Formats: sequence, C-alpha cells, structure tokens
Amino acid sequence: MNKSMSRRTFMITTAAIVATPAVFTRAVTADEPILLRCSLETVPSHARNITIRDYFSKIEPIDALHRVVDGLPGKLLAAQIEAKLGAHVIGPWLDLGFFNWYSTAKPLKSYGDLKGMKIRNNGGAGQAWRTQFMGAVPNTTPLPNVALALSQGTFDGLITTNETVASARYWEAGIRHALEDHQFIGEYIPIVSLAFWTKLSPDLQQLLTGLWQENVSVYRANMADAQARARDTIQEHGIAIVVPAPEELDATRQKMIAEQDHIVKQSKISAEMLAAVSTVLAGAG
Repeated sequence: MNKSMSRRTFMITTAAIVATPAVFTRAVTADEPILLRCSLETVPSHARNITIRDYFSKIEPIDALHRVVDGLPGKLLAAQIEAKLGAHVIGPWLDLGFFNWYSTAKPLKSYGDLKGMKIRNNGGAGQAWRTQFMGAVPNTTPLPNVALALSQGTFDGLITTNETVASARYWEAGIRHALEDHQFIGEYIPIVSLAFWTKLSPDLQQLLTGLWQENVSVYRANMADAQARARDTIQEHGIAIVVPAPEELDATRQKMIAEQDHIVKQSKISAEMLAAVSTVLAGAG
C-alpha cells in the first residue's frame, strides 16, 4: 500500500473542487513531495489493511476542502444557486469522494496511457479540459447509458469514483483498469425548491437546516467509509489499480497550474469566487 502526499494545490470549477493529497509541514518546501510507503503482507480486505487505509485517508486534504465548501466560497455559490436556479441550499455539502481514471481494455500505468482514449465524464468545463489536457477525448454519455456504452465500446473509459464503479458493477461492463490519481473531490450540494422553501414556517425551515447540520459530519464519514470499501470491492472483481508515481503527479500538477487562468476563464469563475477560494486556502496551509 503506497500513499503519496505533497503540498496542496486547489482549483475550483462550477462543478467540483480540484484537489491533490496534501500534508502541511514546516520542514518541507511547497514543491517537495513526501512519500510514505506502508507495506502489509495481508490481503486488501484484511482488517489491518482496512484500519491502516482509514488512518491514511484522514491525512487527505479533506479538512482544507471543507474550509472552502463550508466557508465563503460555498456561501457565494449558494447565493448564485438561489438567484439563478430558484433553489435553496439547506447546509454543508456532502462529499462523494476522489475521482480517478478507469478503462476497459487499455491498462493505465501513467498519464501517457490516456492519450488518444475516449473518456466519459459527468459534465462541466473542468473535466472536459482535464481530459483534453491529458490528450484524451471527452465524452458525456448520460449516466443511465454508461454501462451499455462501455460494453459496446462507445468510449474507452471514464472519470468517476471507486464507489460509483462498485455500486454500478462496472466490471460487468468491461472496466479492468484504474489510474488512481485523486484528481478532484466530487461534492453533492443539498438543495430544495425555493418555492417549496418559502412556503415553510421558520420553525420547519430551522428543522430541515438543523437536522442536516447536526448529521452531515456522520454522512461525510459514511461516504468516506463507502469509498474505502469500494476500493477493495473493485480489486476483488479484477480491476487493477495503479497509483501514479509522486514525481509524475508533481510534474503534471505544475503543468496544469500554468493553465489555471485559462480554465478559470473557460469555467466562467468570477474574480470574487477565485479570491475567496485563494484566501481560504492560504489560511488552510
């Protein structure tokens, strides 16, 4: 079991917060990666492996992410959702988990293997840009049609999470390989119709908001546990997981950072939002 950790770099899009694994220490420079290797002779489903993986998962930059989505950037987006979609955000966002690359026939051992592949994503300028950055072709087949499209070879792979692969049993549709680079953390935003919300009494509004607020930390922990279990499940069903080398992650990250202004403009992220995210992350370091 390998775990790669480096200083965080974040980039927000309208659909997701883009993140990389991070540990913040004063003894390491911003661009210097730390590699911690943990070798266990027991199988991935063994209780010890599960325990150690849970320990490592808590070192991920999830706290820094929550400072963004629970802080001013999240509030700014909630206001935009209310104004443009006619919906009310009832509370903190729910983590889905880290997104990775998955393929059917072609083994994925490095980013170079993605070149020329047709990769499905669930939409948004950020994911399309990332796919093209890797030399692949983006595809946005609707989710209900993904399994059939995979089995028919409509596309060569997809960007999603271990839990999504496991729950949809995508190994039955041909998925055999995964490049686990933790490219971003998907988030669900809990919303209700604004027309419905305004019909509720203040007491009922407080009830809905309070219940979500009181339980969201448990919901987030449950989602993290589900992702950990799913990682074991997909391997048990023959999906080979490769984690990119720290050097490749760092080199690719630096190249992507150079394009950040472009993707911010392409995603139509406001200067106010970008400033809010930058301020929160500066404090998180």
